[in-house]
Amino acid sequence: MDNYAILGKGGLHDIIIDILGKELYQGFYDDRLHDTNYYLGELSNIGNFPSFLAIGSLSNMLLREKILKDLKNKNLLSLNAISPNVNFSSNTEIGFGNIILPFVQIGVNVRLGYGNVIFSNSTIEHDSKIGNNVNIAPGVNIAGSVTIEDNVYIGIGAKIIDGIKIGKNSVIGAGSIILENVEENSVYVGVPAKKIKNNNLYRSVY
Repeated sequence: MDNYAILGKGGLHDIIIDILGKELYQGFYDDRLHDTNYYLGELSNIGNFPSFLAIGSLSNMLLREKILKDLKNKNLLSLNAISPNVNFSSNTEIGFGNIILPFVQIGVNVRLGYGNVIFSNSTIEHDSKIGNNVNIAPGVNIAGSVTIEDNVYIGIGAKIIDGIKIGKNSVIGAGSIILENVEENSVYVGVPAKKIKNNNLYRSVY
């Protein structure tokens, strides 16, 4: 691997360094935190970095989506930061800019898009499809043949039964159990989960 920088200096910043190592780390870009150590500039300057970029914590999922699309349109390579303790089954496809933490289990024929964050001890079972810019909190269980569209936040410990579709821009509350399809732009909570309101804004990642 070549030198790399990180976009955003929040909680994911240190996680990425822990996975990729400090030796090749060059610094970070951020619009809010102008730390003198390793600070490379604002996010608008990322095109000047000659090597690899990793997506860290940004202020919200809308900004994260914009940055990911900008990187893709400019053909700037965004690294995957994947713990060596992740278990991939066969015939799995994965895009760019994903962060996958230890002890995640990913089943056969799973498709992962770009810019997703999957926290520790989560499972994604066979034939499921995860879109782009999806945030999966620790201990989430996703059964087989589930489809999760773009810009979805799934809270800690949530469970999704097989064959479910989660619409884009939706939020699943912590500990919820999803037994039916989730409408896009919606917030679902409870056991079993029910829609409680529309989601008109992306949820902040941190």
